Amino acid sequence: MSSIIIDDQTLKELLKEALIEFLQKRPELLRDVLAEVMEDIGLAQAIREGQNTAAVGKDAVLKALEQPSSPPQADGSTKRAWHGVRVDSKMYL
Repeated sequence: MSSIIIDDQTLKELLKEALIEFLQKRPELLRDVLAEVMEDIGLAQAIREGQNTAAVGKDAVLKALEQPSSPPQADGSTKRAWHGVRVDSKMYL
């Protein structure tokens, strides 16, 4: 069995070419990965913010969800009144 010796620069170029070719053939894969990352970041941020707020009961949540929300703003966010507290949500995708 023979061995192939590749220097670091050649290996880097080969990997770069392979990645570019793969992404050109499967761009939806990159889009899906980025969407998942953005969702995870948003969820983590929501959890951090939720840890600094008072707990709310299930009935209050359901009542707030039943209330109509205002139309989306120019930045994609919506405003929803919740027992005198405005809850902002923003759609990033």
